[in-house]
Amino acid sequence: MSSELTCHSNNVESTTVKNFGNNSLVKSFPGSSSQQKLYRSGANASAYSEFGVTLHHIAVTLSAQSDCLSPVTVDILIDIIMDKLQSILSENRDTVFNSTTLNVEDFESPMDDFACPHCRELLYKPITFLCGHSFCQLCVQCQENPMTFCEVCNVTITEEERLGYSNNVVLMAVFESWHKNEWQGRALTTEGIALLCKQEYKKAIEKFNQALELVPQSHSAFLHRAKANFSLGNYEAALRDATRASVVAHKSPEAYYVKGEILYQLDYVEEAMFYFLICVLLDSSREDAKKRTHEIITTLASPHFSATNATHSTNKRSNPSQNEFPSKRNCLVYDETASSSSATVDYVTNNDVTPNVHVTPMTFTNRSVYPPSVHAWSLKNLDVKPSLTKSETPEKYEAALEIILKTIDDSSANDLRTLRTQCVSKDLVEAMALKPAPKARLQNNKELDDSDLECSLCMRLLCDPVCTPCGHIFCQGCIERCLDHKSQCPLCKKTAKHNKSLEALHSPCCYVTKAIIRQYLPEEYAERELQNKQEIEELTKTQPIFVSTIAYPSVPCPLHIFEPRYMLMLRRCLDYNDREFGMCMRSPDKPHHDNGTTLRVKNVKFFPDGRSVVDSVGNRRFVTKHSQKRDGYNVATLKFIEDKKIRDEDIEKLTRIVDKVYDEAREWFSSVTPPLKQKITLHFGDLPTKQYGFNTENGPDWLWWVLAVLPVEDTYKASIVGKNNLQERLLTIHKIFVCLQVKSKKNSQGSASTSSSS
Repeated sequence: MSSELTCHSNNVESTTVKNFGNNSLVKSFPGSSSQQKLYRSGANASAYSEFGVTLHHIAVTLSAQSDCLSPVTVDILIDIIMDKLQSILSENRDTVFNSTTLNVEDFESPMDDFACPHCRELLYKPITFLCGHSFCQLCVQCQENPMTFCEVCNVTITEEERLGYSNNVVLMAVFESWHKNEWQGRALTTEGIALLCKQEYKKAIEKFNQALELVPQSHSAFLHRAKANFSLGNYEAALRDATRASVVAHKSPEAYYVKGEILYQLDYVEEAMFYFLICVLLDSSREDAKKRTHEIITTLASPHFSATNATHSTNKRSNPSQNEFPSKRNCLVYDETASSSSATVDYVTNNDVTPNVHVTPMTFTNRSVYPPSVHAWSLKNLDVKPSLTKSETPEKYEAALEIILKTIDDSSANDLRTLRTQCVSKDLVEAMALKPAPKARLQNNKELDDSDLECSLCMRLLCDPVCTPCGHIFCQGCIERCLDHKSQCPLCKKTAKHNKSLEALHSPCCYVTKAIIRQYLPEEYAERELQNKQEIEELTKTQPIFVSTIAYPSVPCPLHIFEPRYMLMLRRCLDYNDREFGMCMRSPDKPHHDNGTTLRVKNVKFFPDGRSVVDSVGNRRFVTKHSQKRDGYNVATLKFIEDKKIRDEDIEKLTRIVDKVYDEAREWFSSVTPPLKQKITLHFGDLPTKQYGFNTENGPDWLWWVLAVLPVEDTYKASIVGKNNLQERLLTIHKIFVCLQVKSKKNSQGSASTSSSS
């Protein structure tokens, strides 16, 4: 930072710090000076004063050309600050715990299989989406900030899914049974939030107090109690709870936003902006925090603001004689025993004093409301075009910001340092009466019963559990077989759909349920997995057989599958049979013809009603052995057919035969009627190019195309498929062409005689 800027900033600070910084406000904030500093930030107040002074001079400089600060230029300045904060957080510094610091993770709720990914507390009334991830009902259906995508896998969540899905009944029963106190605490917190939305703040605080007695590390209860206390004017209690929330959930953007909002309303504007920036740093989608930051910086750059004018100090949003909460601040009585007593007693009000001011409640909608008095000037200048880009920002200002932010970061109890090092001040923890959270929610499995996690269809331990939209859980294989017959839950008969594709053939498992079984019922889980493995091995010993018509190697064979038994067959072949199944034609005296061809699935189009269109192509020829029925469809062991090797001395003769038959095929195909040719081309494609295919498993591909389109009975074609001699197949097809030519001549002669006689 240049000496000119340093000197200039120091001169301004020396004349205005009593109004510009935080020192003048310490006296108006009741309570212990050392503890309130811990609750606010733990940093030296002069560091924030310097931060505000520097921002003011940068903002004024950037707006000097147009006598205002355009919104785009404000965004540039915010980007610079965010870059510096990100740089500080990304620095590789070793985490050191000493006698004055503690590990912040010791005070957080355990982020285990029982925790909601959104609020990071015990899943209360969980809702499981089709992607398999579960969230608290309150997190999903919050009216002010509804969940629109899964925060784990980013899958879109529609309004129908968000409001129409029911609670996961198995998880609800398990959690309520295993974690009675925490479940009850979450219920009380939910009731308190409902009262908070109704603006019944005192009743809400009572609920949060009861919840914290059961769950002392509930950051959700701390956070919402802070909002309720703030709305009642209990500012220090609100700030203390917000600070607790930022410790027990030190990566929660909402905790920093609420803390920033409290500091903002208390006129600690520099510190408030600092927390708004941390909120945006953790969640770039927080428009409310961005708008607050934009508002503060815009105010700093106002041409009506003077660094030497006491009535327009940066940390005062209005005239000091018109402070929003003077009477309410005087009503506060600081609880000196807070550090030693229960953390649930947080405010004492003087009932004999009635403040003669209107208190604005905390905004619960995550949307910032701009006070007209604050934005009166900035709104007049929104149309001003920017005159500066980020690359043109003077380096001395960036250097000044970096030095000041590092000074703030070096504070012993600062939240930025906590984010970077996972350390929290021991003094801060003691002042807030925080207690370490348990390392795990469940220490043993004595209370576990595998009957709680049993599939109601197969009556066995859940294997790859899937949750339906109605909240019931079944084994993946069990529910899929039920849905093959009818798209309804087998228990409550509500609609249960799954939009399948070849890439997402199965409904994803309920990850929480599967993790609980795997972790807390390891022996039962291992036994169930062994059973499932044995069932799969039994399936792979045989090949599924689709009985319909004859198929040929390398020839496309589209199929329309709609019967439940073949839906099951298709799913199993995609899972366990390398995407292959056999195709045989029907036989009058047997389940199917002995000769057939395996089909390899290239793609599947699934329809909502369960039907599917399979795009497959012929692969290998076979003869079936030991055919039998399984779950309604045929299976068999296969003996694959391969062509005999061709001797070198026979290749020349066989080449002439190939040329002859290919010419006959081309001549016949060119002679068919246009409608028939169009039908053949649409289904099988054009005649393939000539290839010899000697000493390959199936011979030349074009020969199978010819056999597929020739007007010959399927039983005769099946006998040709079973031949393992290329020369025999060529000569047989040659005879077919000779017969077709003879038949064509007879038809021509018959037509000629008929026309002559007429």
